[in-house]
Amino acid sequence: MLVAVNASWKLPVGYFLTAGITGEQKAKIVRQCIDLANSSGVKVVSLTCVGSVSSLSMARYLGCDLNCETLRSSFSVEGNDHEMSLFLDPPHMFKHVQLGTHLLSNSVTDAIQYCCDMKLPGFEEASGTVKFIRIFSCLYVVCNYRILLQSGFKKALNTANYSAVEGFVLKAQKYIKELTVSPNPQAIKVIDSDRKTGFIGFVFYSCLAN
Repeated sequence: MLVAVNASWKLPVGYFLTAGITGEQKAKIVRQCIDLANSSGVKVVSLTCVGSVSSLSMARYLGCDLNCETLRSSFSVEGNDHEMSLFLDPPHMFKHVQLGTHLLSNSVTDAIQYCCDMKLPGFEEASGTVKFIRIFSCLYVVCNYRILLQSGFKKALNTANYSAVEGFVLKAQKYIKELTVSPNPQAIKVIDSDRKTGFIGFVFYSCLAN
């Protein structure tokens, strides 16, 4: 589906009924759609997709680098004079991280912090949870809000708040890259674990700071 970024229209460009599809096949379809859009005078600037295994494979075939240390979230198509950015759909990324949006709120975080400060049983080591929720709560806001008549991170990205958002996403990127599956110093990083997809997706979004 084509979605205009400088107008108010959406246009389906194709339907593919299949029981399964590989990343390579998806990449070929995407290239063909972009070629058809270009021939019609439409300039494609980005691609948004869910964070499925085949979509991540497609990203690699398109030329993206999913390694968090050498991350490259843009790609080009032969015949195009510009690069396009690839985004993984934020709601789908939260599903991979296994967080409901109702958990990602300041009120929930404040409640946990209060229990931690009061040294209530079961909350002795809750500071890590508080930090996790605060960061992903802000990430959710940055990824989903597009209204200029807001404040803080709820305000759509613009020249006035770019520096603040840039600083936050760089901090979030560093946090995600260093996050491990347990406090054990020998524990593997989440971006190298079986549940890496959602976290890599958010690192993709933090590329806006580069």
